[in-house]
Formats: sequence, structure tokens, C-alpha cells
Amino acid sequence: MTTTRLGRSRAIKAHADQTYGHEPYVVHLDKVVGILCEFGYTHKTHITAGYLHDTVEDTELTIEQIAKEFGITIAKAVGFVTDAEGASRKIRKKLTYSRMKGDVRLGRANADDVGFAWVKVGVTVKLADRIANVRTCIQEGSSFLRKYVAEHPIFQESLFVEEWVEHTVMWAELNRLIDSCKYYNNEAVRRRSGMRMFLPGDTNHMGKVFGGTLLCEIDLAGAWEAQQHTKHNVVTRSMKEVEFKRPVEVGDMVVFYTRLIKKGRTSITVHVEVEVERDNKSTVALTAAHVVYVAIDKDGNKTEI
Repeated sequence: MTTTRLGRSRAIKAHADQTYGHEPYVVHLDKVVGILCEFGYTHKTHITAGYLHDTVEDTELTIEQIAKEFGITIAKAVGFVTDAEGASRKIRKKLTYSRMKGDVRLGRANADDVGFAWVKVGVTVKLADRIANVRTCIQEGSSFLRKYVAEHPIFQESLFVEEWVEHTVMWAELNRLIDSCKYYNNEAVRRRSGMRMFLPGDTNHMGKVFGGTLLCEIDLAGAWEAQQHTKHNVVTRSMKEVEFKRPVEVGDMVVFYTRLIKKGRTSITVHVEVEVERDNKSTVALTAAHVVYVAIDKDGNKTEI
């Protein structure tokens, strides 16, 4: 088995039944490694460190064990991205960024020494991890996005090195994502905008609710939210990528939650989250979407909100 496969297997075993949001932890790890590959970091050192990056922080695996199994460079890179201990996220991040800043200074001063290669590897993995997290938050409309936007200045101050040009494209992508998020109204109220129990007539030959039927309900819920923010009627302009994480069965109660994201001059962007309630006990996430609506006048022409 290759080193990268061993790293993935070791991470899956260490994280065991942990989840990242609503998904198995390995989904997040695969996203981080996918981003590393996207930006050309396909060496086994980067990939293995990408799979193991959260193990010391979130599992019983230790730096010493990683060093023994995968080598000191990968172990130190994982140690670099591991949060310091603290009573709150604010304290942990303050201590972590301070340590990272010192490590980066050390790596910068010893750039030609292979004994400090772990610093660049650590920065690369941390960038991939942050890009993965921000992309996921944007896709799901997570309120955690606000924390990443607020932390970005200190994150960049701690990790950015101008002469490490190999990171330029990754920084450009992260900065683009953060800039695109600054207008998000993460303080807006998330409210239940609709609910529906689906019947056999809503399903295909396999007994699963049609995706198009769900898209229609998402559009209706989003339109209701948009209508609360203008005196005019609204029409749908666009609906960003919708990924159904699981099928909807007959008898499931599907609940739609909406939140205002952006109110422009003529358009309103609404985030719609869809959850499934089963047996009056469990609630699982189904999908989420950003839907853009445009205000129209009585003649059907675009008008100011």
C-alpha cells in the first residue's frame, strides 16, 4: 500500500465514527486533499499530511506516532496545523496563530534547509484546509463563514510569505472566496418558511421523491422569504448548484428554512436549507441552495426593490 493510501486509511481509522458537519469525517479530508491536487501539490508528503492534518487535534493519534509511521516532516507539518489547547475558540486561535507566525518566521529564515521543509508543507495544508472550509460554508450557507471572514486578517498575517510564490495561486483563491463573502448577511434570521409531507404521487418508480419537485418547493420557500423584503412581486433569476445528499421517501416531513443573504438594488439573494424529519425523532440535512430573485413591477419589468 502506498504512503498516501496508508495515510488515508490511518486517518479514517483514527477519526472512526466522527463526522464533519453532517458527513463522515473522511469527506472533509478528501476535500482538503482534492484542493491540494487542484493546486498541483500531488507529492506524497503533502497528500499524506492532508489526510492526517486533523488527527492530533481531534483523535488519540500523537505526533510521535505519526513520526514513527510516516516520518518527521509529515509529523511536524501536522503539528503545525494543529490548534493549541484553550478554553475557547478565540483563545485557541490566538495561541495557534502566534505559534504559526513564529514557525513561519523560522521556516523563512531556513528556507534552504530541508530540516525545515515541514513549515512550507504545513502552510500548504493549512491553506487547503481553509479553502475547503470556506467553500463548504458558502455552499451550505453556514453562519460559521462569519468567523472565517473575521479571522482572515490574522490568518494571512501569520501564514503569508511574499517570497513563497508557490502559494500565490492558493492565496488568490482564498482571498477571492473571503472577498465574495463580505457582503453576506450572516446575522439574518434563519426561519422556517415551509414544510411538506410527500405522497406516493410525488415519487418516481423507485418510491423516491422527484428532484424537480424538491426544486420547486425550494423555489417557493425562497420566494416567500424574498417577498418579505420588497413590496413588489419577485421572479426567480437563478438557483446555484443543488446537491441532494440523500433521497426523500414517502411520509418524510421536509422542512424548508430560509435566510436573507443579500439585498441589492433590484435583486434579493436567499439561502434555503432543506431538512428531513423522520419518525418525529431525527432530523437530517438534505440540501441547500442560493436563489436569486428579481423584483418586477406590474408590467413585468425589473424594478428597484
